[in-house]
Amino acid sequence: MRTIKSALLVLAAYAVFNAPAFAEDTVILDQLGTLDTANINQTGGFGGPLHGVFNHATVTQDVDSFQETATIIQNDTGIHYGGNVANVYQDGAGDTANVTQNGRLGEANIQQNAGSLLNTAEINQLVGSNSELAGIVQTGSQNGALINQQGSDNEGTITQRGDNGVAEIDQALGSMGNFAGIEQTGSTDNALIAQTGVNNFGTVTQNGNNDTARMQQTGSLNRSVIVQTGNTDNATVTQIGMNNDATVTQLANNKTANVNQIGNNHFANVVQN
Repeated sequence: MRTIKSALLVLAAYAVFNAPAFAEDTVILDQLGTLDTANINQTGGFGGPLHGVFNHATVTQDVDSFQETATIIQNDTGIHYGGNVANVYQDGAGDTANVTQNGRLGEANIQQNAGSLLNTAEINQLVGSNSELAGIVQTGSQNGALINQQGSDNEGTITQRGDNGVAEIDQALGSMGNFAGIEQTGSTDNALIAQTGVNNFGTVTQNGNNDTARMQQTGSLNRSVIVQTGNTDNATVTQIGMNNDATVTQLANNKTANVNQIGNNHFANVVQN
């Protein structure tokens, strides 16, 4: 009898230490302000070898927040999906933050800091995305920021410190290892970066007012930088190919620049002052 009991204990211990790890989805929600709203939806997923690991969501609506709205949706959409992390911090008034994660191992961070007013921030990490990183920081008023990611190992960041800006980053299905960054400190600026391909790098910096920037990168190992410090400037860069390099610097007002690089190993530097 002692031998049988010992054998059962050994089998039980083996089962415990070799069973799949089943950790639950987690939510941390702190509402410290006034009239704030938070919605968190975590659906699907069993954990274990046939499904994704679980998701984590954090929303902090701090003491000075007023009528802020935060929504996080995290779905386990199939085998090996999940493991996403979403963090929303709000300390302004009337801001809206939306995060949707349907991919795998994504991280999304939205900060609407003290002084922010009536901003909208949205991050979508879509089905098929893997290990994507996205961040939005807003401290101005009435800005709109959108990041869409459906590739692997891409990074997108948007910082808006001015007012009435519009910024969008799109990293398409099949894209990998790209970086896109937009920074707006002026007012009524508009910027778009669209990336399809591998290991492309693109940044837009808008310090003036009423500036417009458009960047499209298709291919691999392309680099593009747009800097606008004047007012009412317009810059467009299109790169289709490999190893292209383009820089546009607009220091004066009412300037327009269009750069098209089709093919490989092109270099362009435009300065308008």
